[in-house]
Amino acid sequence: IAGRYYSDSDHLNIAHAELGAGLKTGFRTRLTAGVDTKHLTARVGSGLENNDGSHTADAGKAWVGFRQVVSPCLSAELRAGEGQAEDDHIFVCYAGANLMPMDNLAFDAHIEHDYLIVSPKTVSLEIERTGGYVEGRWRPDLLYTIVVAGRADDYTDNNKRLEGVVAPRRAVIRTDCLNADLGLRALWFDFAHDLDSG
Repeated sequence: IAGRYYSDSDHLNIAHAELGAGLKTGFRTRLTAGVDTKHLTARVGSGLENNDGSHTADAGKAWVGFRQVVSPCLSAELRAGEGQAEDDHIFVCYAGANLMPMDNLAFDAHIEHDYLIVSPKTVSLEIERTGGYVEGRWRPDLLYTIVVAGRADDYTDNNKRLEGVVAPRRAVIRTDCLNADLGLRALWFDFAHDLDSG
């Protein structure tokens, strides 16, 4: 069970709730299922409101899948289900893998197909997203961690997005009840077109 709330200076608000469950069916296999929902609001006149002029939109998805430990250093996960944006429904899917060739080095990668849910307008336009993500995490010692990640998304409104992240951090507090890190995060992203799609 998890919940998040987002609000910004453009008066865009997103309330996100999700529920997931897993069932271990063998030494290396776990069945999974989940649902999540998002309620989005935006100020009328902001350019982020619903295409019909209203200020709210709802979207969500439900899925089933499984997670498989292939070897001590490799695991994989598949999920499939149905996504909903207002009155529209699509097939959604996710395929991911985690590779840890050494104790201090790990890689994550996944591809997925879903709705683009960032504002009431994108929900009302029923924009779909197909994307891929890769991340590498390296711990040269017990104090430092360096994360490098990249994402590429393709949208059904003929737009594309690229993103890159570099995030080094250092452990500053380690106690029995509190862990704290201090770091930096550099983010770059680029859209192929500057569309009025919210």
